[in-house]
Amino acid sequence: HGVQSGVLSGLPGVFIVYDFSPFLMQKVVESKPWSYIFKSSCALIGGVFSVATLVEMVVQKFGCQAIVAALSERPE
Repeated sequence: HGVQSGVLSGLPGVFIVYDFSPFLMQKVVESKPWSYIFKSSCALIGGVFSVATLVEMVVQKFGCQAIVAALSERPE
């Protein structure tokens, strides 16, 4: 391991030599408790409800104005 003496001599430039050593990784599999699944489900349902409420508010505020404007410009 390492650069042999004189191998890179005479070549212009900057040389960076890395020495990678192996490392150990352990994978641990744990099952999630039922409370985690229940909590995640409640969070998902609450998020969908919140976004749906915001969309409904925007549609009511700007959608009704657009419909009234479109009806008033329409020749009969």
